[in-house]
Amino acid sequence: MCFYGLEYPDFYTDKWCKARKQHRCDECTKAILIGQTYLRASGKWEGEIQTFKTCEDCEELRGQITRIELSRGCSPSESTPGHGQLMEVKAEYPELLEKQASV
Repeated sequence: MCFYGLEYPDFYTDKWCKARKQHRCDECTKAILIGQTYLRASGKWEGEIQTFKTCEDCEELRGQITRIELSRGCSPSESTPGHGQLMEVKAEYPELLEKQASV
């Protein structure tokens, strides 16, 4: 599939954090509970600063999709779905959906 045409940020940073208060995953919308680890990503896209919080499960799913896309020949810069796109694109990967259903 390769993720062509993604907007690249003017700057970007991410880090794993431990929740000190409850958050909501910006991908699956499930709660990130106090004490759980999540990825906090911030950047500036098209002049707007944005922050995304992503639960561990969704980051694992993003990593699986990235590995599939790399194995299919996508370049590293086009192999990862952008923030906020994960739920939209996961239907394109039936092999991942089958794994999740069995868990």
